[in-house]
Amino acid sequence: MDTTRVIEVPLPEGMAPAPEELESLGTLLRAVVELHGGGRAWEKVARRLEEEGWTLHTRVGWIVEARRGRDFEQAAALSRDEAFHELQSLVQLDADSRGVL
Repeated sequence: MDTTRVIEVPLPEGMAPAPEELESLGTLLRAVVELHGGGRAWEKVARRLEEEGWTLHTRVGWIVEARRGRDFEQAAALSRDEAFHELQSLVQLDADSRGVL
């Protein structure tokens, strides 16, 4: 028996989200589910860091990775646009440092 539960969310009348918006919503909801239902091992680490004087903040964001052969770049940001712009900057810096376009 399948124990997967699914939530349906009605969209406002006339709303027609683009495919990338639906992908973003799905990603966000999966992250919320993971935050709630994931393991709790992080709590021990967080508690220890706070006891050592660290102030911790968590937030949901985007991670984008680019691979080409042995080259690898990764950028993280709060929005998809920011992540891709950061990734483009990293790829360009790498290309500039090697004299490649």
